[in-house]
Amino acid sequence: MASRPDLADLLTRAVREINSHTDLEPTLAAIVACLHAGLPAGHHVGLCLQQRGGVVSTAAVSDESVVDLEAAQHELDQGTCPRVIRTGETTIADPVDDEQEWTGYLPAALRRGVDAQLSVPLVAGERIWGALTVYSLHGRGLSPDTRRLASLYAVHAAVAVARSHREDNLEAALESRRIIGQAVGLSMERFGLDEELAFRYLVRLSSTGNVKLREVARELVDQANHRANHRADGGADSGADHRTDHRTDHGADHGANCGP
Repeated sequence: MASRPDLADLLTRAVREINSHTDLEPTLAAIVACLHAGLPAGHHVGLCLQQRGGVVSTAAVSDESVVDLEAAQHELDQGTCPRVIRTGETTIADPVDDEQEWTGYLPAALRRGVDAQLSVPLVAGERIWGALTVYSLHGRGLSPDTRRLASLYAVHAAVAVARSHREDNLEAALESRRIIGQAVGLSMERFGLDEELAFRYLVRLSSTGNVKLREVARELVDQANHRANHRADGGADSGADHRTDHRTDHGADHGANCGP
């Protein structure tokens, strides 16, 4: 019973530390540091994230040797980390000697003193964001308390990663909306269009050029800024700008009067 208050106090202090950060990188570093502080001596911790395209990278570690351990696992597709990211299920190798099929990773792990390891998936919103891994060194093993702590901290890590992803998407959406709004305003002023026709003009450019609407809008805004800077400097528009203007003027003449 004595261990329960200690665990509660540890988690309370950990949550305060984790929530004191707003950016993802220091948040994940705090999660790894707090978990490592709550483990017995002789353990390392690593946290890896799965990026777009399936690329996995190590985001935070308690010791630099973990970077090499996780790189070897993902390069060889052996070990608990890649298995967890593939299956979404907690995976334990205790002892690692039992995993004889890890012909490439097992020798590397043993050279670094790893005798057991546990990987817990970072799952939020039905997506596997990565894995939190605890490495036992030199015969310490993985106790039930260690496994429980790893699972608890994996939840915090998954929530932090999912929240950061949502915030990034929201910021990107707001930025796209702002740029498109500016491009609509520029088109209205330049071609004498109302708001609806100006937007349809941008959509037509996007469709015919097979370019995202956001990128079309950004190009028009960049061109306008470039022309404004030239005028402010007393210069003339470059030939490249004239060529681009000719293309967009042509598009406006033919695209503003019909649907996208």
